Amino acid sequence: EVELESGRALQRTDFPEEYFVEGSVCLDGQIYVLTWRDGKVFRYSPDGLGLLGESDYPREGWGITSDGKYLYASDGSAHIYVMDKDLRLKKKLTVRREGKLVHWLNELEFIDGKIWANVYVTDRIVVIDPSDGKVCAEVDCSGIYPRSQRRIEDDVLNGIAFDSASGKIYLTGKNWPCLYEISIEGIRPGRRK
Repeated sequence: EVELESGRALQRTDFPEEYFVEGSVCLDGQIYVLTWRDGKVFRYSPDGLGLLGESDYPREGWGITSDGKYLYASDGSAHIYVMDKDLRLKKKLTVRREGKLVHWLNELEFIDGKIWANVYVTDRIVVIDPSDGKVCAEVDCSGIYPRSQRRIEDDVLNGIAFDSASGKIYLTGKNWPCLYEISIEGIRPGRRK
């Protein structure tokens, strides 16, 4: 947990070095933490960040979000996996834009009833209909932190957060110096679903 105004950590937990953590989301009073290639999902209490348990996970973890009922996870492919809170697969979405597969889906966030996913190593976010996997919009983020100001090629967009209470959307990336607040016409404050 981070204080937005200062960036100061309010709550923190450390992971053993062998785990590469890729995403987290809260569902039913538990924080689910996804690992990249380690085949694990850890569950924590939001109060104090105590470990509640861990589960095996059968694929790479690139991003995770929730609609309040189900978990949605990406693995860098053109698929999003819809799971219940016990990580049982309920549905596999294939993401397409104008009939073409959208590969490299990374960080995920549920905003205004849609899944927002950044396309890894690009400055694009695709907005996906969770009922059928079709891309219904795209957000060009190239002007937020221009590539000419980045240190290395891997300093890419890969963080999306939505504050449903305020309706604010935040973006960041690997080695980015700031968290950027953006507004998009048509996104209504206070709506997660």
